[in-house]
Amino acid sequence: MATKKIVKKIKQTWMPMHAPEFLNKAYLGETLTKGESSVTGKSLTLNMSTFTNDMKKQNAEISFVVKSVVDGKALTSMKGYKLTNSYVKRLARKGRSKIEDSFVAKNQTGQNMRIKPVIITTTKTTNSLNSKIRLEARELIKTYVSKNKDEEIFKDVMNQKIQKELKQSLSKIYPLRNVEIRQVSIVK
Repeated sequence: MATKKIVKKIKQTWMPMHAPEFLNKAYLGETLTKGESSVTGKSLTLNMSTFTNDMKKQNAEISFVVKSVVDGKALTSMKGYKLTNSYVKRLARKGRSKIEDSFVAKNQTGQNMRIKPVIITTTKTTNSLNSKIRLEARELIKTYVSKNKDEEIFKDVMNQKIQKELKQSLSKIYPLRNVEIRQVSIVK
């Protein structure tokens, strides 16, 4: 005679997810979970305008990863910042030069961070001038990253502080239309 297998089902519950401390622990949403251990390490990507309630910031996406669960709430840390491809595509127009770069820099705590700046000039420029601007931008960003922790870097990129400082110093080489940080992420 066949025996019946008894399958024990674990009740799933909804757990709220909150942003890190420097984002005022903003409510990010909820996730379906079987327990506290199943949530840790879960990642989430959101449009920046959804939790800042500022429609001007809808061109950026923020990635979070759950680091711990406290009092039934999932606390996250920031994993990355990225501009949408459509926004970057709108920046570059005919008659302008687009300078892109990608490099890894160590922050103050020793973590490696992948940084991808995008620089748009007012007119077409020569390759030698593009290289000079790109290398100067790389040095400025690397020195900034080496002096700060990851939370401060993410906060300054989100508030456009780094971009404004870069534009001021790089405009001495050649007039620039836009200076953006396309992507910042923590590399393992």
